[in-house]
Amino acid sequence: GCCELLRGFAVIFRRRSNSQDSRSISRDFVIIDHERNEGLKGLISLVGGKLTTYRLMAEKTGDYIGKLLGIDRKSKTSEIPLTPALAVEEKNRIARRYTVRAPKIEERLKGVTEEKQVLCECEGVTVAEVKEVARWKDTHN
Repeated sequence: GCCELLRGFAVIFRRRSNSQDSRSISRDFVIIDHERNEGLKGLISLVGGKLTTYRLMAEKTGDYIGKLLGIDRKSKTSEIPLTPALAVEEKNRIARRYTVRAPKIEERLKGVTEEKQVLCECEGVTVAEVKEVARWKDTHN
């Protein structure tokens, strides 16, 4: 083919005080076409964003590269479900964390999209988990 995809991924976390929460960090990202400023044809960088926006970043970058290559199609990334392997990993994580109560959380995750939103990126805790655990009689905080 005409192109070779090379990729790298790096994450740099700046040190924050405990009072700041990770939601305050910008999800904005920029696609840099190095041909414009440096004359490096075919080198594209994606800078910024967060893990919570990685699919959107991939979609926008793919659309940009497609346009450069003369491909007039929009990405279908947002329409394609995550792979079943990821669904199995999520199910296993919930089962380990909540044992016999896991099915109620899994049921919530099948429903409203808002419930699938990740509240804690470090632990992968969703809105569904927080709402379900808050209903339990033995939850005190």
